[in-house]
Amino acid sequence: MAVDLAALRTELDTDPKSLGYAAPLAAGDHVQVASIMNLVRDGSVDPDFKLTKTGVSMLEAMKAIDPTEYAGLTQVKRDGWRDILMLDLSLGKIPNTDPDVRSFINDIWAGATNTLAKLLAIETRNCSRSEKLFGENVAVTAAEIGAAMQI
Repeated sequence: MAVDLAALRTELDTDPKSLGYAAPLAAGDHVQVASIMNLVRDGSVDPDFKLTKTGVSMLEAMKAIDPTEYAGLTQVKRDGWRDILMLDLSLGKIPNTDPDVRSFINDIWAGATNTLAKLLAIETRNCSRSEKLFGENVAVTAAEIGAAMQI
């Protein structure tokens, strides 16, 4: 996702999370402003700094599995779980935000509270203000800060 310069300008003008843009903006230090916006912050302190990842790796998913709960799955559900893991091989990630995949994961692990909780936990991560505004893995640049300040 590209950086929306108008939205960036609004962010810089209003500083709704009180991150401290005013002083470096007044000094013309766009590099500092970009650094402030791109700093990954603690989402446990402020949920606005939590991001739902668009995919998780097979390794992350496997580490979330409770062996006792896995042993309790029917063979059909184990086969379904294997199919979910294979998405990582074909797509490069397990697309946990896809509604059909999410539903399938929930069906497989229904009743497996430890595993389901761990799977949900790995789907989010701390993020920067830039990512929260413009999308996963987006970092604003000093040039974008400068361009936004011109509109």
